[in-house]
Amino acid sequence: MNDSTNLPPELIQAYRETHYRVEGVEPFTLKVDQVSSEVQRALAKRGLKSCAFFTAWNPYSIALKAEENTILERKLNLHLNAQSLNHTPGEGVHPSNGWPGERSSLVWGVSEKNAREIAEEFQQNAFIWVGEDGIPELILMR
Repeated sequence: MNDSTNLPPELIQAYRETHYRVEGVEPFTLKVDQVSSEVQRALAKRGLKSCAFFTAWNPYSIALKAEENTILERKLNLHLNAQSLNHTPGEGVHPSNGWPGERSSLVWGVSEKNAREIAEEFQQNAFIWVGEDGIPELILMR
């Protein structure tokens, strides 16, 4: 995690507490700084070393209408497909703060550099990065 940020501590804490649910045939949940044997197995099965969890919803954590978020989600999926990045749908859900879940994607095999570019393009404050150790890391963008 970045030591220097303009984000409020409460927002960072909310990101850290969120459950990042990955859908698909073998669903699992990522939690920041908690090893995920499921993601380790999924990476190994695919012969990959990393993945990243993104949303395009609510840029810079400003709540948008559902219709606007759906359009942004489609744009993210088109962007990922255009880069030939394999991705699995998911949702980021905070367990208790009442913020609505955000449709998301776990992107397989993306480099950290490319992940940062995607997060920046979709105006996200942060994203989740997972390396070979299977430990989801909160990467702050601002």
